Amino acid sequence: MKTRITLIAILLLVLPAFLSGCSYFRKPSPLDVPPEELIEQGMKAMQKKRYQEAIETFQQLRDRHPYSELAILAELKRADALYLRKDYQEAHEAYEEFERMHPNNEAISYVVFQQGMCFYQQRQIRDRDQTAALKAMQTFNRLIQAFPNSSYAAQAAPLVKEARGLLAGHEFIIGEFYFNKKNCRAAQARFEGMLKLYPGTAYDEQAKEYVKRCQEKIAAEPPAKETATEPQSKDKKLPEPRSRIIDKSKK
Repeated sequence: MKTRITLIAILLLVLPAFLSGCSYFRKPSPLDVPPEELIEQGMKAMQKKRYQEAIETFQQLRDRHPYSELAILAELKRADALYLRKDYQEAHEAYEEFERMHPNNEAISYVVFQQGMCFYQQRQIRDRDQTAALKAMQTFNRLIQAFPNSSYAAQAAPLVKEARGLLAGHEFIIGEFYFNKKNCRAAQARFEGMLKLYPGTAYDEQAKEYVKRCQEKIAAEPPAKETATEPQSKDKKLPEPRSRIIDKSKK
């Protein structure tokens, strides 16, 4: 009987320690992982090009530790990971959200540059839709105007020139299309619009020459024939002025 009581007493003493020791064998939840460790895990995943893992880790940090100073860094690095994964649309949205939430952050010039890069990476050859090139140019110009002394503004300048060249090339080939179809007025409008909107490109001289040729062809066109109007009959009674009709109604 004494032996049984002794065993029960030993079990009561050992059991709490055993149960607490079980925590060493379970995987820690994100709540248990400090933000410093999560940011390190995310950065290591990015270095190893495991971008999806990095995105999820940075998101965990933001969700579990929203008031940590590292949450802002995690928000930015998540956008970077999306960009490196070539998910340019979602990356742009993440950078745009960062700028909206942290407009005075020291990294804003970089964030605006990356927004432009998201559009720039989606640019197409000149005979395709140039919406991405236009948005890239507009974003880079915004960066240059807001942060003229930034190193990112210097990087953006040649990209603006390239995007302008794509836009000018697109307008140029449309002008050529109209010219070849003998629609000189439409062609001239395209070439002149190109020169006004996107000056200083490799297409300038050719466009000016096309404008001159269009003007010459338009000037050589025969004058438009005037349509004959039927002479008005003298016997036809003209409608009375409105004021006279009103006067009659009063009588």
